[in-house]
Amino acid sequence: MESKNKPYLGIVEELHLKGNSIGPLAGTTFVAKDLFDVAGFVTGAGNPDWKRTHEPAARTAAAIQQLLNAGSDLVGKALTDELALSLDGINTHYGTPLNPQLPDCIPGGSSSGSISATAAGYADFGLGTDTLGSIRVPSSYCGLFGIRPTMGSVDLTGAIPLGPSFDTVGWCARSAKLLARVGDVLLQELQAPLTPWTDAVLLSDCFALMPNDNLRDYVQASAIELLRQQNFRHAKLALPTDFLTRCTNVFNAIRGYEAAQLHGKWMDDVNPAFGPGIRERFEQSKLITQTQFETARVELQELRTQFQELTGGRLLVLPTVCDWPPLRDSSQERLQMNRLTNVKISVLASLTGRPQVTMPVAAPGLSPVADARFGVSFMAQKGQDKQLLSLLKVLSAQPDCKEEQDTAVLCEQAGES
Repeated sequence: MESKNKPYLGIVEELHLKGNSIGPLAGTTFVAKDLFDVAGFVTGAGNPDWKRTHEPAARTAAAIQQLLNAGSDLVGKALTDELALSLDGINTHYGTPLNPQLPDCIPGGSSSGSISATAAGYADFGLGTDTLGSIRVPSSYCGLFGIRPTMGSVDLTGAIPLGPSFDTVGWCARSAKLLARVGDVLLQELQAPLTPWTDAVLLSDCFALMPNDNLRDYVQASAIELLRQQNFRHAKLALPTDFLTRCTNVFNAIRGYEAAQLHGKWMDDVNPAFGPGIRERFEQSKLITQTQFETARVELQELRTQFQELTGGRLLVLPTVCDWPPLRDSSQERLQMNRLTNVKISVLASLTGRPQVTMPVAAPGLSPVADARFGVSFMAQKGQDKQLLSLLKVLSAQPDCKEEQDTAVLCEQAGES
């Protein structure tokens, strides 16, 4: 919880689980979103009534165990928006974690605690989930590298589901190098063969959702310059009319129906206390019929086929979010408008199951505070996760000393030593 002495970094429970003494991640630390089971602890899912009505986990989640086996130490359970059903990072029960690069703004959710703790230097990297941007959005807001991997490429056993058709494990780090090291551990061996990219496509409909013309133009120009330096040919692509709206509606129907099937009975039995908007979203989900769900499943395949035909095997470029994060004291209307716009940007990777990475780029003169960075995303074909992570290391081109310097600044801002 927030205190007068130091800012709240979203740690709901400190842990001291040592990883193997040797391994590819030896010497690193991580936090895990409180949707992942840790043996002997109750998985809280961001809601006290959920925690009260569930037993301690018998086994540790597969992804956490993989990281421990690889040598990383688990130092904390990190806050999630309630049952992962938001993109704001605001939790009525536990508080709002700090956004270290923009302290007056929300951190983004639902992996808010993992992002906040990582950005502030409490841990080297954060483990979370991404159903509809829950790693990507807060990574952009807090100036981190993040990835939503190919659907099904990381074992989700031991994580509380929200929408199994779209749920993925995701992770964030302060450097592209560490993001890729974690990927070497978590990503299953079945990956697509290396296919060198020569062409990139900027998704103009996603850039058009950015309300700030100057920021949009700058982020677009930054992405083009990054591509130019790597000798990519680039072009802009306009999606069919209402394509993003159709994707959003199909996603909402499928994810909503699945969430109601998973958690509806618990809600009816327990009548849990929820923060603003959470109960309403669940109640709307319970109104989705099986017929609507099955119809949406058919349209899902149509949209995936259409998107594949439009984009082929080219590298896709898009903004990670529509704008800088809203202020912490923003109205519910402002938060909802921002959230709904971000959903239209995030939905493409979620709907198609493709991997997407986000990297922070400087935006001098365009950010609320000096040195704040904005997220640019790159999306690839299914199974090209490691290739995408390798590209991210090249594009970021940050020396290790620069990364450590950035970390020290963030830690100082967050009041950590």
